[in-house]
Amino acid sequence: MNCKICNKEYGIHGLGKHLKCCYKNTRNTEEGFEEFYWSHFFSREEIENICKQYVEEEKCIWDIANFYNKDAHFIKRLLIFKEVNLRTESEAKKTKVYKEKYKTTIRAKYGVDNVSQVDSIKKKKEETFLKNHGYKNNFCNENIRQKAHSNINHQECYKSLQCTLKEKYGVNHIIEIPHIYDNVDQEKRQETRRKTCLERYGVEYNSQNELIKSKIQNTRSKTINSLDYFKNPTKYWKGKLFSSKLEIEVQEILNKKRITYLNNIWISGVNVDLYIPSKNLIIEINGDYWHANPLKYKESDIIYKTIKEKDITAKSIWERDKKQEEKLLKSGYNLLTVWERDIKENKKDLEKYIINLITDYEDQNN
Repeated sequence: MNCKICNKEYGIHGLGKHLKCCYKNTRNTEEGFEEFYWSHFFSREEIENICKQYVEEEKCIWDIANFYNKDAHFIKRLLIFKEVNLRTESEAKKTKVYKEKYKTTIRAKYGVDNVSQVDSIKKKKEETFLKNHGYKNNFCNENIRQKAHSNINHQECYKSLQCTLKEKYGVNHIIEIPHIYDNVDQEKRQETRRKTCLERYGVEYNSQNELIKSKIQNTRSKTINSLDYFKNPTKYWKGKLFSSKLEIEVQEILNKKRITYLNNIWISGVNVDLYIPSKNLIIEINGDYWHANPLKYKESDIIYKTIKEKDITAKSIWERDKKQEEKLLKSGYNLLTVWERDIKENKKDLEKYIINLITDYEDQNN
């Protein structure tokens, strides 16, 4: 490699010392030497590209050094000269490039994505824990488990999961992934849940167990009595609070009458439209199309097709809705169903119609 001032040839190590002396003797200053020094090894475009690879593409110094056939320490010096903030070891492990390299290496060696999935390593970990602490893993310790659980930011975890699902599969929920959806037998899943509940609690649904029921009611009461719920409902509801036009019309009537309610919440595994805590009353507002109004459709009518081109008949919709209604009634709730057709027919005096429905229902069930 030749000096740009005197054109003498040197090796990479000898060139550095020579350049410093030669530069100082000819220009009587050391100012601007670093720029002059690096110009012997890289063009301006290459220097910019190295910084870009490190900062934007998150490549590690070793990969960049191998690409340019240079020493890693040499590349590190260049990045420091260009005032690039170097990553710490823990920061480097969080980059996508590192994670991909780690996975590739582990897959090649063990055939898994994480070494902790290897049976021999699992066994070794368990033996070490049993020897040192008397249990198989940290989560067998109640104090550690509670501390870990309290440190979890559930909202952040949910956002991270959604981002991952969106990025990898283009969906918002894991069940929307085709190969997972195909392998899930919903009826079998529900049957397994029922069997588990029967074995553990002696009832088909855990909410039928008196102890669990009281816990649910206490939690619900705390939530309902908290003004924070009404100021910030998304804190308690992970998804978006969606309301149809029909639901909004009924909500406006309840607001006008100053009736406290919760909308779009999950109760006993069912997403309900409206819930009035003071009356323990659930109001379901059924669209004529999506819930196949029996006054408009026959049970054999095909209402719509699923993504997999499966025909959904009016009968299957009625059966689904009936199961959900039974589940809510078994859990001790009052249930009132309002149809789209009835709302439209009573449009002129909708407020009176809705309030009368609620009052009549209360009178019949008291």
